[in-house]
Amino acid sequence: QKTWFDFKSKNKAYICKELGFDPELPIFTFIGRLAPQKGADLIPEAIENFYHHGGSANFIILGSGNKSIEHYLRHVESRYSHTVKTFIMYNEKLAHQLYASSDFLMMPSRFEPCGLNQMFSMRYGTIPLVRSTGGLKDTVWDNIYEGTGFQFEYAHSNDLAHTLFRAKELFQQPELYTQMVHRCTSQDFSWER
Repeated sequence: QKTWFDFKSKNKAYICKELGFDPELPIFTFIGRLAPQKGADLIPEAIENFYHHGGSANFIILGSGNKSIEHYLRHVESRYSHTVKTFIMYNEKLAHQLYASSDFLMMPSRFEPCGLNQMFSMRYGTIPLVRSTGGLKDTVWDNIYEGTGFQFEYAHSNDLAHTLFRAKELFQQPELYTQMVHRCTSQDFSWER
């Protein structure tokens, strides 16, 4: 019998092989416009903060937009080339591959009236990390025993980095991590509901 975890592990193994990542580490992904509204400017500094404080994980960024954010992300990728990959482009097929293979999705938006990526990610069994705003606050419940992801309050790289550590801690507890993935995949965001 095939499970979500067969699906996730095969997709993750493939992407890790393609990118030269260690599959034992979690993959944190951002998919979207590289714009301050999406909080994309918080990501490179949060990654550096995470590594500076001893964190270990893989990061994938897919998107394009603000040139200074693109430049900063490329700089971080050059410093951590074995664990950070940036794709400065719009690519729908790659986006779905990343939803399927990632462990966590970062959505540090400054404002987000609804948000779709967090719902896509949950359907793919990828746990969202969101800023507590708008539709993100409405659709992601932050509780490691009963919730569907992680929220953080302030649009600041330190808050995002702290949330990366919280997610990594969950990842290191396979039973709790697996339970949260199951809760994510069972969410109903249909028109009927």
